[in-house]
Parts: sequence; C-alpha cells; structure tokens
Amino acid sequence: PAIHGGLCYVWAHRLRGNATADLTSDGQFMDMAEMAFHAQDLLARASQQTPGDSALHAFRIRAIMLTGDEDGVFEEICAGLKATGEANLLAEMARLNYLTAKWHGSHEEMYGVADAAAADPANAAFLSLQARAWIEEWLYETGMNDVREEQEAFRARRYSEDFRAEIAALDDRFHALLADLPAPSQVERQFAHNSFAMLFHLNRDKARLKAHLEAIGSTPTGMPWGYIFGENVPKKLNKLRKSVGLAQF
Repeated sequence: PAIHGGLCYVWAHRLRGNATADLTSDGQFMDMAEMAFHAQDLLARASQQTPGDSALHAFRIRAIMLTGDEDGVFEEICAGLKATGEANLLAEMARLNYLTAKWHGSHEEMYGVADAAAADPANAAFLSLQARAWIEEWLYETGMNDVREEQEAFRARRYSEDFRAEIAALDDRFHALLADLPAPSQVERQFAHNSFAMLFHLNRDKARLKAHLEAIGSTPTGMPWGYIFGENVPKKLNKLRKSVGLAQF
C-alpha cells in the first residue's frame, strides 16, 4: 500500500496537469481529488503497518495537501512523523508546502517550519528550507496575492540591505555547517544547492549563485526551477550557467 499510495499521489498530480488554476478544468480538479483520496486511504493503511517510516508520512502530507484536511489529519500525520525520530528533509519540505499561503497555511506558519528546522539542523541541508520558504513567499506575493499593500511590503523587504545581509549570512552558515555537521546525503545536497541557487538568482547575487550552480553540476531538480523555467529546466539552467562563467552541459 505504501508504493501503491505513492504512485496514486503522483498520478493525482498528472490528472490535474501543470497549468495554473484558471487554466485547469473542473473535471481535472475532480479527477485529481478522487485519485488523491484513494492515495490517502492507501497511505493511511501503510502507516498502520510501518509507522516508523518518515518517508511514508511525507507522502501522506503531500496527498492531503491536494484536497485539504477537515478532521485534524495533518496534525495527526505530523505527530506520527515526529514519533519516527527520523530527520527527513523532504518530509519537512512537505510540511512547509502544506502550510504555504497558496495551499492551507500562511507565511508565518510556513516560516515556522523552516525556522525550527534551521534552529537545530540534522545537517547543513536543512538550512535550505529557509531559502525554499522565501521562494514560496516570492511566488505568492508576485503572482498570487492581489493585496497591493502586502505586495509592496514584500518588495520593500526584498530590496533592502537587511534582507541581502540576512540571506548572505544564511548561505555562510550553510557552508560552515557542511564542514561541521554530518554530511548530507547526495539528494539532500542537491535539494539544498538548487534551493540556494534559485534564491540567489532571484536576488541577483551572481557570486553566490555561481557557487551553488557549480555544486549542482548536471543534475538540477525540477523544483523550484519549474516556477520560472517551466518544463525547460536543463536548457534554461545551462543559459544561467553560461551567464556566470560556467561550462554548459
């Protein structure tokens, strides 16, 4: 049921498609929801069999993100995730995504996940959740929020010297912890470097961007680059590499 449920979650996304909500039909939404509910049932059954698997709880969060939670299931899953005792970066990213303003939370709740993970990180890669939280805030404030005052407040903070100093300090801490804490896995490293690279691309810091693009090499992740590059991530990222003086793949 864990594998079956995970596949159904992925299929739910495919049924919806990648277009924005205004270009997605009611039928696509209904098909997505039906498959997501099926995934939730399967994953709930799997969690009864293997409650100590943090990856399973991560998929459960992803599945309920598509339909919302009316019965406190999100809190129940988060409690189960914590009880595993496993530090799972992608599970924390699932929690962060669920709590974004575009889904079922707010900027404050989203940053709460990122800040908690960065306060006592299992390894340096967990700091990249703060980069991803800012990217999610950027996406919402530049493309989804219609409240002008909130848009202006975001722009003012984004272009302030305090903010540039803040993300520079985050990057410096990330590199320092790479040496001081247990090494992240390869997938955690890729998650982190792709997140930091997009953070510094959006904020026009070519020196810091270059360092992360170099670390990414020829294996970029589809997200968060998909927010700006769509389905052409490798091609567009090669252009970005060229702009900072790196070889193309």
